[in-house]
Parts: sequence; structure tokens; C-alpha cells
Amino acid sequence: MSTVRMKQITAIVNSQDADQVTRELLRQSVLHFVKVKELHHNLSGKVENVVPGVSMEQAEDVRRRIETFLLMIGYVPGFNEDLDIGTYAPAESRESSKILYELGEAVNGLRDKQKSLEQEILKLEDIDRQVKNFESIKGGFSPNHGSTFLSIKTGTLPNAQIEHFSGLLKSLPSVHLILKADAAVSTLLLVTMKRDQERVAAISEQCGFSEITLPVEMSEVRDDVKSGVIDKIAGLKSEQEELTVQSRRIVEEKKEKLVELWRSMRMQELYGKVQSFYSKTSHTTLFSGWVPSRLQNSLDSGIRKTAEGRCYIEWADPREEDRGKIPVKFSNPKILMPFQKLVVNYAVPEYGTVDPTPIVAVAYLVMFGLMFGDVGQGFVIFLIGLIGS
Repeated sequence: MSTVRMKQITAIVNSQDADQVTRELLRQSVLHFVKVKELHHNLSGKVENVVPGVSMEQAEDVRRRIETFLLMIGYVPGFNEDLDIGTYAPAESRESSKILYELGEAVNGLRDKQKSLEQEILKLEDIDRQVKNFESIKGGFSPNHGSTFLSIKTGTLPNAQIEHFSGLLKSLPSVHLILKADAAVSTLLLVTMKRDQERVAAISEQCGFSEITLPVEMSEVRDDVKSGVIDKIAGLKSEQEELTVQSRRIVEEKKEKLVELWRSMRMQELYGKVQSFYSKTSHTTLFSGWVPSRLQNSLDSGIRKTAEGRCYIEWADPREEDRGKIPVKFSNPKILMPFQKLVVNYAVPEYGTVDPTPIVAVAYLVMFGLMFGDVGQGFVIFLIGLIGS
């Protein structure tokens, strides 16, 4: 079995028909484009390259941004999924930019909140690690291994300042527990990192936190400190999860519009890519490439019908000296596709030569069978599979 026979096409169409011909070429999607100047060197200096009417770079950038949002809700669009060239119309750049900007602002705002919560979690986990180095509180923590990373204080704070005090401490790794609440003041246990002592002292002075000695009846509160840290971490993680749900919900609401915009951008990319192979004169557009010979008639008739006869098409068989430049196409059944990938991973055979895929398929299976040809081993594997099923 050899590689698929190819035919070379060179076409000239009226420039006014170039867009419609591009749509037809995309609809059939059978042509492997080659620059006209590469196949016809005598045209160099007589034709010039066509600048695509759409920006491939911009379309690709927008498409990738859309894919980032769609991945958040587990949607992965395929490159050829529901691409209808018949309904294609270039997306309005201002509208698409507005949609992505508004969506980005909303999602990024939630992500910033998640990052802030993550910082809080890391700070609390830092305290939790240090708390584990202590056995109990008796007038302050007594270190188990001489650790001096934590600063633990007890004191009184006016009830009116508790909320403000908590807000100021949010920027620091800290835990504070209310040990006793009276009408006007509350007794607090404050756990912070010693490296933050100066900032904690400033906050304490600002809010009226007065340090006192921990009463004996309140000395065994180590578990309360640990519980307070764990509860705070759990609460913050719960907030993070809720923000993730909100982000997905925002994208889900825009899914239909995003998918539509993605398809438009993908078609715009393909449209620009096709036109990037075009060359032109003052009134005509030229393109060239390779197509499987069995599709020659359908492509020929499609171009002629689209251009309403205002075209010139020339077909040519491959030349022996051009064999190394001709694209190679396989025609293997689906069952051999895994082995075809194996062949391509090593090297693509030259055009017109034998396709080694069927040979590789048989040889691979035979070699694999020889490796595991032991009947006893095969029987054991069979039993394991039978039990597992």
C-alpha cells in the first residue's frame, strides 16, 4: 500500500471573487496550500503576496482568551467543532473586546479575593505550626522545644473596638479569642508572630488593648487556640470555594456567547491563514497547492461554480524531482490509526513510496505476542482479568 496519489492545482480567480473562493476552499478543506512563487519560480517579481483581510494574530489571541474562560467550566471546544463557513461573518472587534473585558474584570476581581484569602490561610497555617510546639498556657505559652516564634498575650479591649481591632489584624498572621466578655470590655487571648511585634504593638495602642496576666482558671486554652485557628482556616477555604463557584457561574451565563465568539475567531484564523498563501496581480488572485487526486473533480467544480466561471485552473501531476516537497497523506482504516501515529513519530515516508503502517501493525503485534507468549503467564493474566471484572 502506497501513500495517497496527489495532484497539483494552480488557480487564478478574479479578485472580486477571492473571498467567496476562500469560503469554498475552507468548506471543502482538502487543499494543502503552497506559495505560488515556490511552485512557479518564473512568477517571482510578477505577483505580490496578498495581505489577509483579517488579523490572524488578533483572532488567535482572542480565541485563546475565550478558551481560558471556557476551561473554567470544563468546556473544551474542538478545532473543527460546528464550524459553518456558510454562516461565518467576522466578529465585531469592539463588541468582542467589550464582552471579554467585562468578563475578565468580574472573574479577576473574584480571583484577587481568592488570592487574598490564600494569603490569610498561609498566615494562619504558619501560626498553627507554631502552636503545636507548645504544651499549655500558664500565664502565657510555655514552649515545648524552646521555640520563640510566637507572641502570646492576654489583655482587655473595649467592646466597641473589637471589630476595628480584628480588621487591623487581618493583614497579619494572628488569632484572637474572647476569653471573657463583660458589659464594657472583653478579655482577649492574642496570638501573633514575634516578627510582627512592632506592628501589633501599634495596633494594640491604637485600639486600647491593655495587656494583663492570664488568670489561672483560664490557663488551659491551648485546644481553644488550635480550634480557633482550624475554624478560621476552614472558613476561609469555604469562602474560596464559594468564589470559585461564583466565577464559574459568571462564565456559564456567558457560555453561549463565548462559544459563538470562539467559532467566529477560529474561522477568522483559518480564513486569514488561507489568504496568506494567496498572491495577486492588479485584477486577479492566484493560489496553488496539493490535493488528493480522488478529490480533484469536486474541488475543481466547487471553485468554478463559486467564481461563476471567472477563473483559470491548471492541474499537474507530481514531478519526480519534486517528490521530497509533496505532502504525504495516508489512507489507512481507523483500526490502523494507532500504528500510523507510531510510524509518523519516527518519520513520514516520502511521497509515492510504500506506506509501512500495515507492516508495522503486524510486526508490532507479533513482537508483542512473542514477548508475552508464555501460555502459563497468559493464563494467570486471564484469571486476574476475570476476577477483576
